Amino acid sequence: NEQLNITAISGATANDTILFRSQNGDSTSVILTYSAGSANNYTVLLDGAAHISFQEITIQATNSSYGRAIELKNAADSNYFINNEIIGISAASSSTNVAVIYSGTTLDQNNTFKYNVIKNGSYGIYYYGQDASNLASGIVISNNSISGVYYQSIRLYYIDAPKVNYNVIDGTVGANASCAIYLNTCDNATE
Repeated sequence: NEQLNITAISGATANDTILFRSQNGDSTSVILTYSAGSANNYTVLLDGAAHISFQEITIQATNSSYGRAIELKNAADSNYFINNEIIGISAASSSTNVAVIYSGTTLDQNNTFKYNVIKNGSYGIYYYGQDASNLASGIVISNNSISGVYYQSIRLYYIDAPKVNYNVIDGTVGANASCAIYLNTCDNATE
């Protein structure tokens, strides 16, 4: 039961990354869980952090009103989430407060989400660039299993050439405007 806030780490580079991984390769053997509040709505926050990898871990949010499992902000760059279980709360809302993975308007770039199991929330992945003149680039969302999402399983806005492929989305559970993938102002070589 812990909340992680990781800021920029001196010396972390593409060649010298920081890895958090379960020792036995089983995501259910390492479970980070937290019941956040409005001022700290995350279980794991990458706040300007770069070259961080989470692999084979469960990251879970449990507060019914503030349920972000992962948040990226302040130019969190070149981070990887691979083979994790990322779990939000069961939601009947389109509020971003209960998005399982959230990146707001701070130009978080070159982040990869692959081979994860993403469950519940209002959004499975809610990811925004800064604006139409400042698109986030290098976003890869691939080979994930996304289920139980109430509103939109993947929502991308202001992204340059996003790669969203080979995901299995087990429907959204809400009504009205619910959809599996929503892209807006995603320009150039979108996959």
